[in-house]
Amino acid sequence: MKIVRENINFERGLEPKKSMDIGKSKLDREIIEKTDWAIDLEKHGFVWEIIELIKGYKGFPILILKNKQQESWNYRAISTVGIFGEYAPNPEDALASAKYAVDAHIKEEERRIAKI
Repeated sequence: MKIVRENINFERGLEPKKSMDIGKSKLDREIIEKTDWAIDLEKHGFVWEIIELIKGYKGFPILILKNKQQESWNYRAISTVGIFGEYAPNPEDALASAKYAVDAHIKEEERRIAKI
């Protein structure tokens, strides 16, 4: 009988699934990379730290970002339909602004379709 030794590389101090690039964090990263956001994250990504991905608020993904170059009021929310509001003091306010803007976008689309 031959002994098989496996080597799974992970970094100490990190969550194992994140370190091994499996699980929810990998799926979230794939969604973030494949989505056509209102700003080009590849071009401007060095400025932003991703705080949270909301996969579907009424059918629209929302990404909460933190501007690494600002000390305060440095949170912002983006989606596929736009960049929402001014900078917010915390992630919760940025998300609230994004939800408000998505709701307004949906209402506008409903009005536009009703006119047709």
